[in-house]
Amino acid sequence: MLTEIRRVLKPNGVCIFHTPNSQNWQIALGRHLPQWLKNMLIWWTEGRVAEDVYPTWYRLNTSEDVDELVPRAGLVPEHVIMVNTKVPGGILLFGPFVVLQLLWIRVTSHPSLRKHRNNIIAVLRRPTLA
Repeated sequence: MLTEIRRVLKPNGVCIFHTPNSQNWQIALGRHLPQWLKNMLIWWTEGRVAEDVYPTWYRLNTSEDVDELVPRAGLVPEHVIMVNTKVPGGILLFGPFVVLQLLWIRVTSHPSLRKHRNNIIAVLRRPTLA
């Protein structure tokens, strides 16, 4: 995928992507749940039917993956930003779980815990031709 992105970008062109961070506890937990349970939880929390829930395979979903794989494809990772965005799955919006989610967001706002935020936004650049 990254080599194809490099191929289609003009020299000095930019690709910006936003993806879940598999080092976030919610994403990590979801990776270990059976698909039928994820389907049920998503139906219960978001009202989406099983046909709208797709199995996920994580390949470029940690800051370490970006740092390692992007240069191999001939791209430069200009910015890799770890952010807490919308709560994945919405399940933590129920009752006292909201407090736990807000505490988690507060804790991961510390720079040393940034790798546990729930999303990655990365800016990749194709170098200019030599």
